[in-house]
Amino acid sequence: KLNKIEARLNFDDPRFRGILMHKIMESFVKSTLEDLPNDSNSRALLIQIFDNIVEKHFIPSDFISFWKKKFEHRIPHILQGEKIRRARANPFAQEAFGKLVLRLADGDDFVISGRIDRIDISSDGFWIYDYKTGVVSRENLAKCSPQLDVEAMMLQSGSVLGLDKSEVIGLSLVGLGGDAKEITNLINKKDLKTRYTALRKYLDNLICHNSPFVAEATDQLAGNDYKHLSRYGEWSAVSRYQEVILEKKRRTKD
Repeated sequence: KLNKIEARLNFDDPRFRGILMHKIMESFVKSTLEDLPNDSNSRALLIQIFDNIVEKHFIPSDFISFWKKKFEHRIPHILQGEKIRRARANPFAQEAFGKLVLRLADGDDFVISGRIDRIDISSDGFWIYDYKTGVVSRENLAKCSPQLDVEAMMLQSGSVLGLDKSEVIGLSLVGLGGDAKEITNLINKKDLKTRYTALRKYLDNLICHNSPFVAEATDQLAGNDYKHLSRYGEWSAVSRYQEVILEKKRRTKD
């Protein structure tokens, strides 16, 4: 098992800023469950929450001043998006733990677990939101959809908060960075069933048939503690869409 090396807290790390923004939104939603205040009061509340959270982390004042200016500039966009979210559904849960159990071809269970940033509920079903501090786009949603799809499968399976099997009708990336916008995608049971089948087949190929994990050809290490171990060069001659099966070979004597 590979364990990551614990690094010292880096205030300039985008992941750290992302954690702070998640905490700010979590606190803001929790404080406004009953009613979303007007823009002026919402702005004041967000700034107060920002101040309280950064104070707990003993962040240097020069970082705080810089981040606060950027955060204040994003508040109007964040509030506009929050009004749209509240109009379609009501906040139901945050940081909700769930798991998805997939029975593989060899009879073993493969378990995926994680926490869902936010779940809202409407009369038609549930919306799942994932907060992002980077740029969000339709392409980003396509790339992140496996994560959101799995979260929807968790909710639909009944493993989240002890809920019965629940209808998920929408998935959304919520941008909290410089480009604070939201990208949504409607979904239904048929879509999820198709993606569940594809996910299980993919895992069967990787685990039951000893197919290699495809290395990522990128030098962007942010958000992944193990990506530097990716041995892309060894697989560069293999199309990422070509199935590769590793066969065990007997050792032969020279």
